[in-house]
Amino acid sequence: MSADTDYVVAISARIWTRALCGKQILASSGPRSVTVTIVDTCPGCAAGDLDLSPAAFKRLGNLSDGRIPVTWRFVG
Repeated sequence: MSADTDYVVAISARIWTRALCGKQILASSGPRSVTVTIVDTCPGCAAGDLDLSPAAFKRLGNLSDGRIPVTWRFVG
């Protein structure tokens, strides 16, 4: 179970494997970035999309934006 205050993410079901659970990624939007831990799959996401927790999203943009452009890569 994760809280809205945790820096976690769900990744697209198209690339999800159990081996990715617990791995970290660095997500960036413009000059802002946040490191998040993969905890779940996002069935409705496109292959490169992320579903960030509210706390992680706030590090990159405003929650009211709903969707923002993000790039990401695995770290660690």
